[in-house]
Formats: sequence, C-alpha cells, structure tokens
Amino acid sequence: MVATQSDRHYTPASLAEALVALVRAEQPTRVLDVAAGDGALLAAAAERWPAANLTGNDIDKDALERLSSRLPSSELMQVDALSNALEGVRPDVIVLNPPFSHRGGYLCSVTFAGQSIRCSPAMAFLMTATSILAEGGELVAIMPSNTRHSSKDAEAWRILESSCCVTFYGSFGRGTFEGCFPSVQFVHLLNQRPEIVTLPISPSKSLGEVAFVYRGTMPVTRASAEGDTRLLHSTDLCPRTIIRRKPILRCNSSTADLMGLFITFPRVGSFQSQHIQLRSFMEPVRMSDCLFALWSTDELRTVELHNMLVSSFEALEACYHGTCARYLTVNDLRSFLSDRKWDPHVVRPCSFKSCSTAKFRFSETL
Repeated sequence: MVATQSDRHYTPASLAEALVALVRAEQPTRVLDVAAGDGALLAAAAERWPAANLTGNDIDKDALERLSSRLPSSELMQVDALSNALEGVRPDVIVLNPPFSHRGGYLCSVTFAGQSIRCSPAMAFLMTATSILAEGGELVAIMPSNTRHSSKDAEAWRILESSCCVTFYGSFGRGTFEGCFPSVQFVHLLNQRPEIVTLPISPSKSLGEVAFVYRGTMPVTRASAEGDTRLLHSTDLCPRTIIRRKPILRCNSSTADLMGLFITFPRVGSFQSQHIQLRSFMEPVRMSDCLFALWSTDELRTVELHNMLVSSFEALEACYHGTCARYLTVNDLRSFLSDRKWDPHVVRPCSFKSCSTAKFRFSETL
C-alpha cells in the first residue's frame, strides 16, 4: 500500500503553528490528523484548542508510540488513511501534512463524491480526508506547490473545488523542511458548496492593502534562560533552526509585543529570502530590536504580503544601508511598501489590541 511507503519528513513546529492558525473555528470538538507522524500538527492544535478531542492516525507503529508519549490524552489509530477505515470519525477540523513523493510517479485511485479518481499520493490523502470531514468542517493541509498545476491532479482539483470552498495560501521553499527541499503551500478547505459560502474579497491593490509595521525594541543582551516571556531574535530565523534545535531565548518583561500570525525578518545585517518567515504564536512574544514584524488585516492578506516580500527580495535588500552592519530604517521600509501598493501603518508599543490576524501592542499609528 502507498501509505506504508511513508515520507518521513515531519512538520517543523513553526510551520505547524502557522497552518493551525488558518482554521476559523474557535472551539472545534474533534481534531484529526490522518497522517500524524511526530505529532507536530496535533501539538499545535492542542495548544490552540486545549478542550478539543484529538485523534492521530498513522500507519507507522513507531510513530504512534512516540505520539502517545508526546500527547498522552489523544486517541490513536493505526489504519491505512487511503482506505475507508476512517469513514466513521467525522471530525470538524482536519490537519494534514501528507506523504509527498514516491519513486516512479506512483498514482493512487480514490473515490470522492461517487467518482473514481487517479491522482498523486498527496492529493489522494487530501481527497480521502475531505470525504470524512463533517459538514461545515475545515481542513488545513501542507501540499506540494506543483500539485495545483499538475496534469495528473487537475481532475481531482476540479472535483474538489466544485464540492468545497478551497483557498491557497503562501509559498514555502528551500529550508522549510530539514533534509529535503520541497516547495509547499497551505490549503484551507471549507466543507460547504462554494455557491453558499461568502468569501472575503481582497481589495484592489490600487486602493492600498494595509501592512502593519512593527520594529522590535528588546535588546538581546536582556535575554535570559528562564524569563517569563519568549524573545524572538534573528537567530530564530535561520532555516536550520526553524525546528528549534537552539535554546529558545526568553526575557523577563511585564509586556509582550505580538501573538498570532505575522511575518518577521532581520532589521540589521545580511540575510537571504528564506529568512523572511511567516511565524505564528499562541502566546505573546517579545521582538528583539534586530527584527521587523509585519502583518495585514487577515491571514490571507498576511500571506500575500509575505509572498510579495519574498518575490521582491532583491529590491528589499537594496533598502539596507550602513558602512558596518547594514540596517533598514522604518521610513525606508514604509517607502518600499508604498511603492508596491501596500499602505504601511507603523505601530509602536503601549497596550494590547487585537485584529483578525495578530494581537499586538500599540498606542497609535504613525
């Protein structure tokens, strides 16, 4: 079975948090991961929804044993996710990072909405998971970017998009997963027919989409090993440390800057496009004075803003100046964003306020 030929490239914790942040449900009852692996997605779900019933399935017995230790209160299953063994589960949220590739371009046969379909393994996992999703439920998945335009998955996407509301978010390239180099994107699926779903419509770029800009203020010299608040620093943005092999910096602080989904990148020094990262935190964090944070009015626009920054990396890098360590000023960042039809709103610390994407501390926009 294809499910036994598992791709053992597990989800980085920061990517899992960002994916789970896309779910709109505030209090789901049951959350399922049909290919749970090391449990990163379920752990992010448990952090966001402590009261939810978690179910993890994987064909790998060893993975389930590790998952049992990591999330002892979760329900575990060991069945082939491409069979009909999960039909009776009916979760209202599914999180998914499916196996991506198999030697020889293997195609799977699945049945969806009464139609037999041949498609890639990743697409087969997505279709099968969608078929057991509760009415009105949500599925969020990490999918290979090429599946959206692949001829072997074209029919599967056509059938899926005629039955559900499907939204694509972001693009994550080299350095996202350790030990392999896929290009992936997020997929959000709402299990309702598209014609009865009202979707947010992005305003015209000529009107100026809002980009909130925040410059970190905490000196890294004030970091400590056992502070009460996490301190996000430029060292957290190295692709090889995205799985958090280095110690997490903390600080003692009575205030915190950000929580939720936002973009962060270095304010000082040389860096590469993969250091422009989407991050998501369920608890407030402080930003070091070496970082900028950006976000927009909702998750979709925040991901669009991230895509723009990555695709315009050379122009962004040219805005950095300095004879020693190169740095980017707030005014130069505002000009960069304005030139690309984004309306920058600079915020500065004061008191918590929430928006649909991030919660942040600010007193006024400048």
